[in-house]
Amino acid sequence: MAFKTTMANPVDWQTPPDANSREFFKSTLGQHARVREVVEEGPQRYLLKRRGMDSVRVFLTNVYTLGIADYLAISQAHQDIDAIVTLSGYNTYTPEAKAQALQNGTGLFKFKELMGALHKEDEDEFAAYEPPKKN
Repeated sequence: MAFKTTMANPVDWQTPPDANSREFFKSTLGQHARVREVVEEGPQRYLLKRRGMDSVRVFLTNVYTLGIADYLAISQAHQDIDAIVTLSGYNTYTPEAKAQALQNGTGLFKFKELMGALHKEDEDEFAAYEPPKKN
């Protein structure tokens, strides 16, 4: 029996995104101009092998609002990751979590932000990537 996400059973950072979301992640990134291969290392861990650039190790989450405690827990449990990506378009992260990630040289992105960051070769530029501001 599958558990439904409710207030009594919230999604935490250790809960992988559902299979359809993970398949969307893999197929979309498989078509990205800078990605030559997507290697699934687990339901939340992916190695993105980039064309002509270093690979990027990503941790996927589906936390609605990823806060500093979530960020610290993920970064402690997965010290080798380069980026944390909150997959759903409805999800976000707090400014405190983003600031701590930047201080640690880790990218903290919404999915669309990751798509832009993958074009950045420099590690600091990758982690600090922000999409262009709309007028």
